[in-house]
Amino acid sequence: MTVPLGFFGFVRTFMTDCDEIAGSLYRGELVADELVRIHAAFCTIFSSPVRLKIMDLLGNGECSVGELAAALGLSMANISQHLRVMRNQGAVATRREGKTIYYRVANPKFLEGIMKVREGLEEEIKKKGGMV
Repeated sequence: MTVPLGFFGFVRTFMTDCDEIAGSLYRGELVADELVRIHAAFCTIFSSPVRLKIMDLLGNGECSVGELAAALGLSMANISQHLRVMRNQGAVATRREGKTIYYRVANPKFLEGIMKVREGLEEEIKKKGGMV
């Protein structure tokens, strides 16, 4: 009998795939199709304006769910759902201090990528005479 992976099983498989690809790339092999698939799956977390705003805030330093909720004017439950998605994909990492969990950007290159896309969008909008 085959048991469905479920969400966390999918994430475990996803992270194993990432490790295997990283090992292949380190050895000088290119696994383009698989890397592109993982890249596309990772980028889906940035299709939400709320998650992009969370990344902006975390770019200034770590924050708790309550701090993020207050800054964005959203409920803690809503922010927690977004952070769960971001954590499962590896975009954010956590640190516990007592009962409070603090979130931070897992890798500064994720922020650099977001900022490069944003800069490119601003340039293209300005070329077309638009205002940002």
